[in-house]
Amino acid sequence: MSEQTYLKNKREAARYLGVSLGSLERLMRSGLAYIRVGNLVRFRPEDLTDYIERRRVQRTEDAA
Repeated sequence: MSEQTYLKNKREAARYLGVSLGSLERLMRSGLAYIRVGNLVRFRPEDLTDYIERRRVQRTEDAA
């Protein structure tokens, strides 16, 4: 992680993922990567992007 990486707070992460804060909390409990700094929770943008990419479903010819 470079020094220039901007860490997102919960509200920003939820907006980025298109979910509510409550849904973000559930995602965190089910494995969404985050960083705890004292009482603060932060997210690396690349972790959020990876989370989205891991859940991408590609349609195949057979799935019509």
